[in-house]
Amino acid sequence: MPSPRLGKRPGIPAPIRDLVLPGCGVDPATFTGTIDAVRPALFAGIRRQCAEAGIDVAALHDEQLIDDLHYTIFPNVTLNIHGRGFWLFRHRPHPEDPNRMFFDFQDYALLAPGTAPARPEHVTGEIAGTSLGDVIDQDLANLPRVQAGMRSAAFSGLRLSEQERRIRHFHRVLESYVGA
Repeated sequence: MPSPRLGKRPGIPAPIRDLVLPGCGVDPATFTGTIDAVRPALFAGIRRQCAEAGIDVAALHDEQLIDDLHYTIFPNVTLNIHGRGFWLFRHRPHPEDPNRMFFDFQDYALLAPGTAPARPEHVTGEIAGTSLGDVIDQDLANLPRVQAGMRSAAFSGLRLSEQERRIRHFHRVLESYVGA
């Protein structure tokens, strides 16, 4: 959903129209609602998609179908959970270079009962040339610039957003384990 700090804007933003609506089973060419009608349309679209796939989501509230709940498990696991599955991220330090890391990504999907999942191919390699989808690709593309900026002589410290307060908490817990 668009940021509330932007205020009401006319029309449906392109990322929502071109990515979110089709991904949730709503045809953007025939959707005539306002931005306020998008979430209810997504709820209905996902419920329809799940019913067609034989996946029972009746016990889930509408918000659980599309909201991306984000959990960090100390010290290095992050889960992004939504109604049809979850992503698992694991960050591991490089054994020789503190400016590098290993990044593990796993995508889990809810399947219909009795469906035998195909074991995905395990892919190992550099991030370059690998796509994990538009959003994660954008985040990963920013990492080298952020790391370089943090090593800059002009870097005086982080300014964290409300959502990023978990980074501060992580470092406080880490320091309690290894000593400040």
